[in-house]
Amino acid sequence: AIHLPATVYKTATGNLLQRFEQEVTAGNPKARPPTMVQARVLGGGSSVNAMLYVRGIPSDYDGWAANGAEGWSYADVLPFFLKAEDNDTLAGLQPSPGQRADMLGTGYVLRSAARMRWACQR
Repeated sequence: AIHLPATVYKTATGNLLQRFEQEVTAGNPKARPPTMVQARVLGGGSSVNAMLYVRGIPSDYDGWAANGAEGWSYADVLPFFLKAEDNDTLAGLQPSPGQRADMLGTGYVLRSAARMRWACQR
């Protein structure tokens, strides 16, 4: 398995990654061109893809509720965050350092994904 930090797209260098500069959009000629990172390993970009999960700042939710968004206080949405973080599919796997193994999941795993996970753990 390849373990990369979440900021790999901003800080990664070395011979395992290749950067591709993209053109700046015509409407913003002074903008810095975005960079596309491609891994030089089997799987290419799939090897460096990531999904980040952030709850957000509690005071933001409380502010929305104070401005009339009923049901959007942090206390209101916290149960949904906790439910999303409960993932029995990944519960037995070894997490990355400093992370929980039971993060966001649907509870349904494709057979092909289960086989791939099994192979990666060998």
